[in-house]
Parts: sequence; C-alpha cells; structure tokens
Amino acid sequence: MSSRIVRPTRADLAKYSTPHLAAEQLRRQHRARPLTLARDIGLDLAPWQQRVAVSKSRRILICTSRQAGKSTIAAMLALHQAICFPGSLIIIVSRAQRQSSELFRKVRDVWEFLLAYAKERGLPYQSPGLMVDVDNVTSMEFANGSRIVSLPANASAIRSYSSVDLLLEDEAAFVPDQVYRTIRPMLIVSRGRLVLLSTPFGKRGHFWHEWSQGDTADLPWERYRIPWQQVKHLPAQDVQSERRSMGSWWFSQEYECNPPEAPIWMGDFSFKPLGDVKVGDAVIGWAPRRTDGSPFAKQCLTRSVVLGTRSRESDLVEVTLESGRKLRCTPDHKWLSGAQGNHYAHAQVGRSLMRVIDPTSELASHLQWDAAWLGGVYDGEGSSNQIAQSPAHNPEVYERIGVVLQKLGLRGYPNPAGWYFTGFTPAAKKQALVDFLNWTKPTRSRSIGRMIMGAHFRKPDRVVSIRPIGRGTVTSMQTSTGNYVAWGYASKNCTFHDEIGALFSFDDINAAIRPEVAPFFATTPEQKQESLLAVPAFFKTQRTDEPEDED
Repeated sequence: MSSRIVRPTRADLAKYSTPHLAAEQLRRQHRARPLTLARDIGLDLAPWQQRVAVSKSRRILICTSRQAGKSTIAAMLALHQAICFPGSLIIIVSRAQRQSSELFRKVRDVWEFLLAYAKERGLPYQSPGLMVDVDNVTSMEFANGSRIVSLPANASAIRSYSSVDLLLEDEAAFVPDQVYRTIRPMLIVSRGRLVLLSTPFGKRGHFWHEWSQGDTADLPWERYRIPWQQVKHLPAQDVQSERRSMGSWWFSQEYECNPPEAPIWMGDFSFKPLGDVKVGDAVIGWAPRRTDGSPFAKQCLTRSVVLGTRSRESDLVEVTLESGRKLRCTPDHKWLSGAQGNHYAHAQVGRSLMRVIDPTSELASHLQWDAAWLGGVYDGEGSSNQIAQSPAHNPEVYERIGVVLQKLGLRGYPNPAGWYFTGFTPAAKKQALVDFLNWTKPTRSRSIGRMIMGAHFRKPDRVVSIRPIGRGTVTSMQTSTGNYVAWGYASKNCTFHDEIGALFSFDDINAAIRPEVAPFFATTPEQKQESLLAVPAFFKTQRTDEPEDED
C-alpha cells in the first residue's frame, strides 16, 4: 500500500498565534509579489532576472554567459517556492554534487538574508515559513513542510523523488541526457515548474535540443539569453582580455545565417539539417562552367566543400513565397534573386528568390520495402532515368515496376524496352530524379547524378509576406563555391567575423579534418600564402560536378 505526504493546509496555518499570523501575512505578500521578496532581502536584480522572477511559465530556459547571475535568480526562485507555498518540494540537480551544493549554498545565503530582514523588522523569524527543522550540506526542511534538496546528476539516485514542485537543473548543457529523461516524470503529477540554467556548450544534448526545437503547442518554453554585453558588473577591460586569450571566434560579431533545422542539399543529393552538416562535407552549390563546347561559361550545379559552420542566437523571420512554400532565416540573410548572374539580396516582399529543388519528403513506412526493391532492380537493369525490362519476357517484373513508380508518385512512361520515370517539365523531371535517388537508394547513381547536375536550376518564386517569429538558434555555413541550397532555395554563403580561417586554430583544423580541406583554414600570412597555392591545386584534383561511383 503506497503512502503519500499530507501537506499543511491554510486551516493548519491559521492555528498559529497572532505573531505568526503576521508572518503569514508577510508570506502572502511575498507570494503575490516575488520582486518584493527580492527587494526586502537586498537583492538587486537585473531586468532579465526580474522578468524570470515574475514569470508564470512552467518551462523556463536560461542561457547566459559566465558570471551573469543565473545562480542568484535560481536561489531566489527556490526560496520563494519554499516559504510562500507550504509543503513544496524543490530539487536542485547539477552534473556533480559539488556544483549542486554550490547552488544550494546560494539558497542558504538568500535564506539568511531573509532571516536578517525578519529580525530587523521585528517579525517572528521562528515562523513555519522561515524556521528550518533540518539543515545540512545537501538539504533544508522548513517547518511549513517545504524541502529543498540538492542532488548530483545520477539517474539511479534521484528516481525516488516524485511530485516535485520546482526542479532547477544547473549547468544543464553539461548534465547527461539520461538524467534529464529521468527527472522529467517527477513533474507530471504535481504540474511542477522546470527551469534549465546553463552556459552554452555547443549543439549537443537536451539543453540545446530544448532551446532549438523543444516547444510543444500546449507547453512552450520561455527563453532567456543573456550574453556578456548585458551583464553590467563584468568589466569591459577584463572581457576584452578574455577575448584576446580565447580567440576572436568566441566573441565574433553577428553574421547572416539559417536555423539549424534548415534542410541543406548534400553532395549525394540527400538532405540534411544545417545543424548536422560538418566541415569537409560535400553539398550542392553552383559555379560557372563551359558546356557543349560553348566559349561562354554558364552557372551550373556542382559539388562544394563545407569550410566551416558557426552557431549563435538571432532574430528570425518566416518568409512565405508565391508558391506557398515557406522558409525561416535571419532578416539579413542573402539569397540568389536573379534569373541570370549571381545577384544576391535579402528576402523582401515582391522580390523573387531562386527555387532549386524541393527537399525530398519522408517516405511512408509501408512504401519503404517497395522503394528498396525498385532500387535493387535499378542497380541490375537501370541507367539514367530508365529501367530496362521486357514486358514479353518478364511481364510480372515489368508490371510491378509500373505499380511501384505509381505508389511513389513518380511519373512512369512504359515502352517496349522498359520504363522511364520523368516529369512534365524540366524542373519536375529533376525533382523526380532526386526523389528517386533518396527513396530507392540505388548503388549505381552516376548517370542520374549527371542528369541532375546538368539541369536548369533557377525557378523564380516571389516573396509575398515576411513576418517576425522571435529569436532562436541559427547556424551559418561557408562553402568553397560561396553558395549552397537551403530550404530548396539558392543561398549565399554566410558572413563570418573576419574570414573562415580566422575562426579556428590552424593546427586544430589540420588534426581534426581531412588533409585536403585543411589548407582553407590558414591563419598566419605564411599559411594564407600556402592556401592561395593549395586551393587551386585541390580543386583541379576534384571532380566536383559528378559523383564518384561507377555504373
């Protein structure tokens, strides 16, 4: 038989004597006005801390620089919950017990400030809202039934807690994801609050996931981002010293970019979220090339090498095109906007962006086996956009090819030699070829790749509306051709602080990525001179316009 904790009611609190009722009146005042509590105990909260203190959101994300004051507001939230809501359970979790105990010490400091305030005002500091029955290095238990417990990030050790009213995860970016998945169920029954506080730690883990894409329709996150420039007590001279010590990339200026979920057209014709693209990956871009013996070069699709990526927080807009398609980017991100040449401009109502391809939609599970079968048939009997099969000798296979093409939504044309899959227009044909590759995944794809690369790739699509959608994580990318395809539209390279090489250690890049890409990351004058010689040689040895597999 399970037992449950019975929390004190208002009737229980009313039994106290008149001096304690005075303390109860103070508790009610602080409960309704959290900022009054902060002022009474002498906390000078920054504007962002004040907004957090009065927030009613059940889900809060706080991403700050070092020494921004996140521990202070966390301690304030914990103590406010404990003294103003009798019987509350507040859990503090951090990567290690030492870190969790540090935040717990901040809670005790705030509590002592409140005791001093009560004594100064002549209030009964022995009241249940302030009196602590149990006090040790990891927990406090108040006479009103509230508890504050600090715990390390140990999934097995924290499972015994339930019905948590406030859960504070300190330095959440460093807490293992397994622990986060363990603590979330503690809040379901109590409908408690979850506050994740952290300094940034790259695009990894649950903190980054919740920040970038963790919203749900019924329970969105309330986000606070506090860079060092908004922290008034950080001396600018010391910060500049840190900049010189750590490298300019740490405090690089803002640059144009796309959200990390933006689909990027990769060199194998698949699509990958921008946040998952790595240095050295091949993506689809475009560059001038002479074709069919013409003396004039025209812009053609080609493979491009990713030279670098960066992430930051920025304002975002949603751009709606005349075709009904939508994309998200920063307001100043530049797109290819001319049917000829390389004219780039930011999205603007009435201006046309150049549509290249639609990202391939995810294939329904009941069609995946058919698609795999068709890919195998293509490996044996296919070339370009044709699958050779005789209706006279193999009528069953011939008929099934047509059926599967129809199931996949690919327009198939039968003839005595087999089946062709194509489209009514050149753009539709190119889309059909890309979708065929991504769905069927044939091993022999070089001939299809040549057809895709040789196709016309610019289709104007006029911008009809632009609306702000708040702030979010965005990622910039630089490629060897100066361009790439995002959201299916032709995009210009993003601008970094100085140049791509200045953002990284040359030695680190040499050690971390493929040797042939490393020359792009020169930082010293000598290395830059070497890069000027290495870059042309690198591209002369690459067949970036064709896949490397053989038919």
